[in-house]
Amino acid sequence: MELSAAEEYAIRIIAAESALQHAKRDKAPNTLSVPPIPDGLWPAVRAELEAQSVIGYPANAIESLGLSPADQAEYLALAGKNLSGWYRLMMAQDSVLAEFRQADIPVAVLKGAAAAANYQQPNSRSMGDIDLIVPPDHFEQAFSLMERLGWENDIELEINPRHAGFKKAGCPEIELHRYFSTCTNKQQAYFLDQAIYDAIPRAEWTDVAGFSVPVLPPLENGLVLLAHVNQHLGSGLGLRQILDWQMFVDAYLTDELWERGFQHAAQQIGMEKLAVTTTWLCRTYLGLQTSATWFGEADAQLASDLLLYIMQRGNMGRKMERGAQATRTVLHSFRSPATLLRYLYEGGRAHWAPARKHAWLAPAACLYQVGHVIRKGLARNVNMSELVTDARSAQEDVDLLKRLEVTRM
Repeated sequence: MELSAAEEYAIRIIAAESALQHAKRDKAPNTLSVPPIPDGLWPAVRAELEAQSVIGYPANAIESLGLSPADQAEYLALAGKNLSGWYRLMMAQDSVLAEFRQADIPVAVLKGAAAAANYQQPNSRSMGDIDLIVPPDHFEQAFSLMERLGWENDIELEINPRHAGFKKAGCPEIELHRYFSTCTNKQQAYFLDQAIYDAIPRAEWTDVAGFSVPVLPPLENGLVLLAHVNQHLGSGLGLRQILDWQMFVDAYLTDELWERGFQHAAQQIGMEKLAVTTTWLCRTYLGLQTSATWFGEADAQLASDLLLYIMQRGNMGRKMERGAQATRTVLHSFRSPATLLRYLYEGGRAHWAPARKHAWLAPAACLYQVGHVIRKGLARNVNMSELVTDARSAQEDVDLLKRLEVTRM
């Protein structure tokens, strides 16, 4: 498969925006521009930017495209909605963080505002929910504080032990993490989580477009952003996660930091090749400008294949049919019995209330999830040829992950 015209143009717009921002920051002439958009292509390009959750990022480049007044107004409305959501989330986060500080609970923001801190225009980053993490011995205190503030825990920790999900009317969801890593390799998971725990007391309260945010030190924050790319490789990796990584590399990941500790840490969590490949992708396709050379031996073909993988899926798998996504997840999991069992068990408990109440129903929960996936397949009216296509695509995905040498599904 190859990139569509809309996908290629969306990538060129993002690269042009990156070049514009570099030129503005460095007070240098801009050397990259976007050719006039072909007639009728803009709606597909706009949809692509939305699917990749980067609609607000290339506002300056889009302004120079010469769109019709109607198309320009439509884009400005979408960018405005993105901006409004950004401030809504940041205000909710600001209120909660103030309570954490008052209660003297060490806390750091993961992804989200901590990623936006590296953008020249932080409020251009699309925001979804709020991810907070505290040291393990403060988790219960933080959990109780959230409840006292009127936030309701919507997912029991027994179902998802990684984090507690909190909701409150009119506010974005907050995920209070017990741990962050999703690595299937226990040693790699332990290294990443321990690095984050150790860094929380060293989090620096950073101004992000007028909001104070506790951001982990650069090395650990970079590991989180790299692991976030890794995390979404199975469920739907989008350009938003890639741009988060690009902004971190641009701001911090010099040859010195790479050699002083980041390379070793990336090796310990099984993501060195992912870091190298993704950075090559950013420099080649998305406008990253850096004097660093640590990623110079990257496999160019692998970077190209990773870009195609990203563009086919969209952020959170938005470009994939939901039934196909569930089927592919199961097919992915067959390469790891432990991963498959965890997917079936956790999915079954999430979709079947009795399994959450009675531990002895765990085997039945696995069977329930198998039925759930089958029902999704039937709802798609799939035939054998479509299942074969899903299986072939899943195998291609697995092959790509093997080439990237990652352990996450």
